[in-house]
Amino acid sequence: IVTTLHTILSEPSSSQRLVIDELAKLSERLVVMRESGAELLRKDVELAFAIELIFGRSGAFYQRSYESGLIDASFAASYTGERDHGYTAVGGETEAPEKLRTAIIGAVDGALRDGFATEDFLRIKNKAMGKFLRNFNSLEFVASSFIQGYFLDITFFDYLPAVEAITLDSVRAGGAEDFRSELMS
Repeated sequence: IVTTLHTILSEPSSSQRLVIDELAKLSERLVVMRESGAELLRKDVELAFAIELIFGRSGAFYQRSYESGLIDASFAASYTGERDHGYTAVGGETEAPEKLRTAIIGAVDGALRDGFATEDFLRIKNKAMGKFLRNFNSLEFVASSFIQGYFLDITFFDYLPAVEAITLDSVRAGGAEDFRSELMS
C-alpha cells in the first residue's frame, strides 16, 4: 500500500499524529505532496499562458498550420496539473502526424529561444481575467471551482491575484522548465 498525504500539518494534535503513525505502519511507502495549492495555481496559470501564447488560435503557429492544412479546427492544447504530476496535451486531427509533431516541437523550441511578445502576453492575461469574471455567471463554475479549491487549500478568490502576479518572465521560465525536449513524447 502506498499512501499519499496531500496536506501535512505543521503541528498535528495527538490524535492526528496517531492516525499518521498508524497509516505509516500499514503502508509500504508514504508520499508527501510538496507543492502548495498556491504554487500549483501559479504553475497552472503560467503554463496555460505559455500554451496559449504558443498554440492559441490567434497565434502564428495555429494560423500557419491551419492555413497549410496541417491542422483543422479540432487542434487544441491544454495543461493539467495535480499535486504529484502534470502534463500538457497538444494535438488534433491531421493527415500528417509526424509533420505535426515536428511542427509542435519546432514551435516550442522557437518560443523558448525567441520568447513571447509583451503585447501578446498582456492580451492573454486580460483575456484570462475577463473569462474568469464572466464565469461567475455560471453556478456550475462557482461550485466546481469551490470544490477544486477546497482540495488544493485555495479559494477561487485566489485566482485573480495569482493572474495579476504572473509576469512575462515567469511564463518564459515556466515554459523553459516544463517544455524541455527530453520530456516530450
